[in-house]
Amino acid sequence: MAVHAIAYVELYTRDKVPVVDHLVSAFGFRRAADSVTADRSSILLRSRGTQLVVTSGRGVGRYLDEFGDGVANIALTCDDVTATARAAVAAGAWSIRSEDETVVSAFGNDALSHTLIGTPGHPGPMLPPGRRWIPTGAVGATGSAVAEPEGAELDHVGIGVAVLGACAGFYRTAFGLSAEGRDGTGARWSMRDARGNVRFELFGTGLDAPLGGQVTRYVVLTAGASTGTEYGRNALVRPTGEPSESPARAAGREFARAVAR
Repeated sequence: MAVHAIAYVELYTRDKVPVVDHLVSAFGFRRAADSVTADRSSILLRSRGTQLVVTSGRGVGRYLDEFGDGVANIALTCDDVTATARAAVAAGAWSIRSEDETVVSAFGNDALSHTLIGTPGHPGPMLPPGRRWIPTGAVGATGSAVAEPEGAELDHVGIGVAVLGACAGFYRTAFGLSAEGRDGTGARWSMRDARGNVRFELFGTGLDAPLGGQVTRYVVLTAGASTGTEYGRNALVRPTGEPSESPARAAGREFARAVAR
């Protein structure tokens, strides 16, 4: 079953405040809504139709202990959530939970999952389901978030995987993505949907891979400026055109360090 768009990307972090502050100041995101539960809290950021959810709290502590700060969930819209979830499980994923939302694991990266959302019947991005949001910015009458005309937008998501070919096959079979191309070393595969709304760049993370064997999960933003951000040892947020840095080199750097050229 084909997916149509990335509804939002969720990042888990020990401290969401510096992440949010930097995305707002460096990339022009605006705070759209807040969500607070017993064991975690989230902030929804919005820019030009791109939605980022930044989450922290004791409920994600075990995840952070194992994987570190980084992209934890990539939500995808599709016409038939049930059929798409079944296709993902048949292709090698497993169902994580489905009480209030349908979530399946990614393939080849235990740190990542995909929330599957029905294609909205209204224009603009919808608020992430499965939690109660308190609006802090402009929200449409249907509950959808109003897209901002300025600021950065999502270009693609980088995903580190153990076996590139198998992972590319999973995204092809489960979500209808096609391979856009490979780099000369064979260490990267670009996957996309037919319209170019969903773009993943898959990286090999085996012991002999150029990235040194450490799993990465990061988003790449089209910012129109020469300023980027690195987040933690496992995830990067950077503008297009910046070379990818080894996660090993990123280890120990300040969590929200601005990179100016």
